[in-house]
Parts: sequence; C-alpha cells; structure tokens
Amino acid sequence: MTNMPAAPMYGLVVQENFNDLVVGTYGRGYWILDDVTPLQQLTSEVVASTAHLFEPRDAYRFHEITSPMDMPNDPSEGQDPPYGASINYWLASEPEGDATIRIANASGETVRTLDGTTYAGINRVVWDLEGEPSTQIKLRTTPLYADWVDLGEDRWRPAPRGRTSILQPPGTYSVTLSVGGQEYTQSLTVLKDPNSEGSEANIHTQLASGLGDSCTTSRRSWKIKEMLMRSLRLRSSWTESSSLSRRNSFRCG
Repeated sequence: MTNMPAAPMYGLVVQENFNDLVVGTYGRGYWILDDVTPLQQLTSEVVASTAHLFEPRDAYRFHEITSPMDMPNDPSEGQDPPYGASINYWLASEPEGDATIRIANASGETVRTLDGTTYAGINRVVWDLEGEPSTQIKLRTTPLYADWVDLGEDRWRPAPRGRTSILQPPGTYSVTLSVGGQEYTQSLTVLKDPNSEGSEANIHTQLASGLGDSCTTSRRSWKIKEMLMRSLRLRSSWTESSSLSRRNSFRCG
C-alpha cells in the first residue's frame, strides 16, 4: 500500500460512516485508506467489463470550522482527503477519448461537469459539492503600493475569490460517466452536515430565494467587478488629489 508505515499492524476496522479502512499500528499510530468502496465492489464481472461506475458512498455537506492550532513540523500530522464526494470508476484499459463526469440534481438539471482521469484500473474524481464556477475576474492593474507584482504576459492577475460557485443542497443526485462512447449512471446521496443547526428546508429556502442560483453567482461576479472599478476610480482620484495637494503645498511654501 502507498505510504504505509513499516510497523506491525494489529487493528483493522472499516469506519461505518465514511467507509474508510483504519489501520492501527504497534507504534501507537494509525493509517487510513480513504473510501474502500471500489475495492468492495470490484467483482470478477467488473474486472471483465470495459468500464464500470461504482456506486458512490454517501457524501456529507460539511462546513469548515476553526481548527485547533497545529504545531509546526509535527511528525504526527496527517493529510486529509479532498472535500466532497468521491466518484470511482473502473477502466479495463486507457480509452482513446476523454472521460467526463456529469452531476445532475433530482430535477435532472446538470449542476457540474468534471473531467475524469483515464488510467487503466480504478480511477477516482472528487466533486467538491459545488456548482459550476462563475467567469474569471481578471485584474489588469497591480495592487496599490505593490507595483512589483508581475501581471504576466497576458497582463492580468486573478482577483481574490476570482471565481465563485454555490454549494449544492443535500439531496439525491445522479452521477453519469461518459467514456468510450458509453454512459454509466449511479445515484449519489448528499447528506446535511450533522453539526449544522440549520435544516434541509432552510438550505432549500436559501437557494430558492435567489441566494444560491447560477444567475446570482454571475451577478456576484459582476458586483465584484464593479467594486473593483470603483476602487480603481477612487485610487485615481486619490492620486490626482494627492498630486494637486503636493503642488499647492509647494506653491504655498
């Protein structure tokens, strides 16, 4: 196994909520293999097939919380898996074309399209539970008091949070793998964060009120652009007024 420590292993358990294989070592440490679902579903029929989309485990719509302070260079510090829903599929061999994964909600509306890997064997792509990102906001100027920032050959830099997207609500989604001219579909369940005090009804009401649709995402991007333009105009006005003040002060002196 990749990066498995060289130590005796006396404990093996599959975590019931996330279906992760947890290995306890004699060195009082533990090692986790994230989401063993594809290994559990890898039958002889799957291996004999050209392609197969495994049934995904449930995904939790977690929200980030403040983490405890980590000590620098902590040898016991682990690495968390990517946030979202893991989508696993089998390919008997590397296909000639690309692999595409489409996520659709219960209404059949496509909320996200992902590029998949095309390795022979088990492939994994993680959906971050967000919809399609908005258009990229490009800044054509350097930051104030930071003229040394390189804008690159195309003379632009990305804005902070230059792309925005909406975290999709809990519910049932369909996952469709398109590869080799064939399509394979499985159902995916997204669960509410169990630590959240809000209800699923609250989340759907928020989205229905226009706070979470794709149009609002685009409008939010344009508002950011307008805010940046106002900032640039204020910067220009400040520069002109400062220059005028310096000239007036020189004349008065």
